[in-house]
Amino acid sequence: MLLQGIIRSDDIERLMTFNTSDVYKAIDPLTESLNKLSSLHYAGVAAEYEVTQANYIKHRNYAIAFIIVALMICGLLGWNLNRSIIPRLLAIGSNLRESAEEMNNKLVPRSEHRDELTDVVDAYHALKTRLDFDHKEAVSSIQRIKATLDQASVAVTLSNRDNRLIYMNNAAKTLFERMSAGIKKHHPEFALDQMMGENLNQYLENSADREQLVTEITSQKVIDTTMAEHHLQLVVSPV
Repeated sequence: MLLQGIIRSDDIERLMTFNTSDVYKAIDPLTESLNKLSSLHYAGVAAEYEVTQANYIKHRNYAIAFIIVALMICGLLGWNLNRSIIPRLLAIGSNLRESAEEMNNKLVPRSEHRDELTDVVDAYHALKTRLDFDHKEAVSSIQRIKATLDQASVAVTLSNRDNRLIYMNNAAKTLFERMSAGIKKHHPEFALDQMMGENLNQYLENSADREQLVTEITSQKVIDTTMAEHHLQLVVSPV
């Protein structure tokens, strides 16, 4: 308590007196022992810190090495996946696009790998085979129908949803050829070989008949009309 009071009062003279007194001499060995104990404690703490720091550096290096190896493995796996999958996907996409545009009839090359992408290619092969068969059947049916219509004695024309001519049989061509002189009186630009893509309703002389022909057709209807001084009975049916 005495020493604490001297230190707090910052009295140099009293501190010098205390250092030479018997009280200081009595506690001085104890102070030295405490200093040695403190030094020993600090040395142990420093040694423990060095061991801990060395362990930290070692485990940190292990972690960095593990991360580097993991990244290398991931990169290698990604490169192998890209080399084995991406070219096959590009080939499938290109073949599908060309098939849709009817640019080729080739099949997508089948890989020897037994994976999900190979299953997709196999399913596509089966679908393409079925579609090709259906397409050939549809084309064959259309060609048979066209051949029958071409030889029909009744004039037949087909128009799309915009009422533009897309087909006319031989009888229709003969009919329009006979009426061409009368049509040219009102449509000087008329030409039989340029009728495809034109609206036939423009050649009807009656405006009510023209309106009836361009309205949406949901069921068969019959229109009695006149075109180029020829009386015509039009049978209009949706197909």
